Amino acid sequence: MIYFDDILAHSHIAKAAQVAAIYKQHRCISRENEKGVVLGGVIFTDYHGEGGSVQIHCAGFTPHWLSRDLLFYIFDYAFTALKVKKVVGIVNSKNARAVRLNTHIGFKPEACIKDIFPDGAALVMTMRPDRCRYLVPPAKLRPIQMR
Repeated sequence: MIYFDDILAHSHIAKAAQVAAIYKQHRCISRENEKGVVLGGVIFTDYHGEGGSVQIHCAGFTPHWLSRDLLFYIFDYAFTALKVKKVVGIVNSKNARAVRLNTHIGFKPEACIKDIFPDGAALVMTMRPDRCRYLVPPAKLRPIQMR
């Protein structure tokens, strides 16, 4: 199941992503299994209005947490509901798995800021709607749930 603003998921994702996110101020889209266990998700912060950008912070708690349904809802919310031109993710340059995941999804490195993390630089990775391949809903899109 995909959830919008689930308080439990919000708390878990914020803690794992090490972001000070405020429930109901910073939106969350998450995925849970049939037992209600949070598999992963994203939190949106730093929204700069229509035509601007929004930052996302993600955390996954199982290897297959990121589904096509979840990707559709994440980017549909950012590009269609918020109407931003750019989604921004900041990744530790030493976190090869996160860099590889972001690159695979379609994020492009736009800047590198040295000495942001104790063990590496911050890669500023961005996604624009014209290169986002997840804006078309999957054939069997499950509805998003509100909590």
